This record gives sequence, C-alpha cells and structure tokens, in this order.
Amino acid sequence: WGERGTKERPPFIARLLGMAPDDRPFAELWMGDHAGMSATLADLPGQPPLLDVVAQYPEPILGAAAAARGCRSLPFLFKVLSCRNPLSIQAHPDRELAKRLHHQYPRRYPDGNHKPELAVALTRFRALASFRPANDVRADFDRIPALRHIAAAAPPDEHWLRTAYAHLFRTSRHHIGASIAAAVAELKTRKDPTPHDNLFLEAARLYPDDPGTVSSYFLNLLTLEPGEALFLPPNEPHAYLSGTILECMAASDNVVRAGWTEKPIDVDVLLPMLSYQEMQPRRIEPIKPTPERARYPTPVPEFDVDLYHIDQPHEFDRAGRVSIFLVLRGSAHLHVGTWSAEAPRGSVWLHPAAAGPLRLEPLDEHVEIARACPTGPWLPPETTHPESSTP
Repeated sequence: WGERGTKERPPFIARLLGMAPDDRPFAELWMGDHAGMSATLADLPGQPPLLDVVAQYPEPILGAAAAARGCRSLPFLFKVLSCRNPLSIQAHPDRELAKRLHHQYPRRYPDGNHKPELAVALTRFRALASFRPANDVRADFDRIPALRHIAAAAPPDEHWLRTAYAHLFRTSRHHIGASIAAAVAELKTRKDPTPHDNLFLEAARLYPDDPGTVSSYFLNLLTLEPGEALFLPPNEPHAYLSGTILECMAASDNVVRAGWTEKPIDVDVLLPMLSYQEMQPRRIEPIKPTPERARYPTPVPEFDVDLYHIDQPHEFDRAGRVSIFLVLRGSAHLHVGTWSAEAPRGSVWLHPAAAGPLRLEPLDEHVEIARACPTGPWLPPETTHPESSTP
C-alpha cells in the first residue's frame, strides 16, 4: 500500500531521505525504539538499537520521573507514513481493554497499552474515521438495492449502528461478495455517485468480498490539507486511504482489524469495543505560541507534535523531556552545550531528557522541523513480547 511515486516525482520518503527510488513502495519511516523495528543510534560505535540504549540508560534519556515509574522505552512511536492504497480499517483498544486482552491473548495482543494516534498531513491526505450519523448511513444503503439488507438488519432506533454493523460482520463472505458485486454493477450505471460511492467502487476493486468495503459507508470520509491534523482516540474505527502524514502514537502493537486485510478480523473483540458514537472526526487545531511554531496538542500524556518553520537561530523549550526531531526541509547546525552537529534534511535526532537546551542555527533560508515529545507523566506498558508482529 506504500507510495511508489514516479520517475519525475519520487515517493515522499525517498525524496526526504535523498534515496534513489526503485520499484519498491515507500510506506513508513519509523523514528523510535519500537521493538518491531527500532531505530539505531548512528553516532555510537556499532550503531546499537535505540531500544537497547534506552533500556540501559532510562534516567538520562527518559528522565528521572519516568525511570522511577519503571519506564524503559519511549512512550511514543513517531512516523512518516505514505499510502497509495488504503490501509486496513482498524481500531485500537483503550488501556483497560488492552490489559485484559494482553493477559488473555498475549501473542495476539502483545502489550497492555492503549494506542491513540495523531495524524498531521504533509500532503493532501484522505482518511475514514468514526461513525457517520445513522440516518445518513441508512439512506445510503436504502438507495442501493444490493445493500438494503444491511439497512433492514435492525429497526431504526438508537441501537441501529451497533446492530447493523454486527449484521455486516456476521454475514458470510460469500454473501458479502455477492452484495458488493451487485452494488458495483448498480453504481456504475449512475451519473451522480457520492464520495462514499466512489470510495466503495475503489475499494471493491481491491477487496471484492471484504466487509470493510461495505463498512466504508459507516464511517466519515475526510480530507486533510497540509498542516491539518486528526486525533484518533481508542475504540474508534478508522483507515488511512492516500497521502502522506506525520503520525505519532502511543507505543503499542494492539490492532483490532475491521476489514481491507488478509490478517484475521477478531469479530468477537471488535464489535463490543467500538463506541458507535455518531460524531465528526476529531480535528486538532494547532496552537501557535510563537510565529515559527505550530503545536498539535493531544489529550494523552505520551505525546504531542510540533512543526517549526525556522529562518533564524532558535532555542527549543521543554528541557528535561525526551524528544525526537526530524528535519523535513533545509539543513541546520544543532548545538547542546559544547556539542554541535550538522543536521541535513531527512536526519532524525534524539534529544535526551538530561541533555541541555537545544539551539538550532539554520544553514538554509527556510528550515522545517517536526518534533514529538511527551506532555506529562506516562505509565509504562505491560510486557511486550518480542515475537509480536509490527502494526
């Protein structure tokens, strides 16, 4: 599903890293100590995994308070994510459910942590998130004969979303595939498809018998322009469709899938966990404490994200908290005390909690920096099993 780009315009991640693209998709750039694919520390002998170094030196890297609580890894995973095709429809359990699932099914749910997410658009970005108003969903199914059985699955009361969604996932794949094929034939004859119809047709080509293809009608379809952001709390279904984002999430591998995947869909966990709230996706309006800084606050202590547009020397705040920096544009000199280094575009930097204030001097007319940083005390996740799969 990763971005492939063209010869004239390589994939975003390839351009960011100065790599010559080939025929592979460039999907994700991970920046953190996640056990599934830890970054390495390029400046240390042997380039050890960041995961091992943080675990060995939690107090200077994470801070004394975090180390005293037993934290031995970063509270967040920072990413650049680029998708050409839709990712799986999924949701993430809240902390209470995650602990229970981890104890019951440790291989399937490898930690006891929640996984809220923040997506900040770097290009135009399309996504599905949270449930649409039930009346709108029913109206879409009513106007497409092949899908009316979903609208009729329950009376139109306050429980309709929950009951109809369960009907979809309890229906056989054969029946779903037949419904999708008939709906595609019907929609291709219409001259006025809605945005949800176009997404359904797009998904049907990739997933012709997948409940996620029909599930797309249940969810809000939205577009983020560069600089706009979306926060995804636990227990809310969502899917990323196309474009490039900065993504930051709590450190967890817990994913409950709901379609557009060959991996198992854990229906018995999925259906009870969802909120079924009819709501617009939660957009995050950036706070601008200074002209060069846009802060994207979240309601969780593990992380928020800042974007900086810098054209003169700048000193970063939040001393005493661990941060990860990514240079998105331009290059700069970094200074901490007597230490200094050049930070070119695409370079990633760990600023440990025990390090002094970080000062940046631009080497280009315009430098763009992204930073992820915790906002308060966080709890360490329960044990993560090393054999767990990546998200």
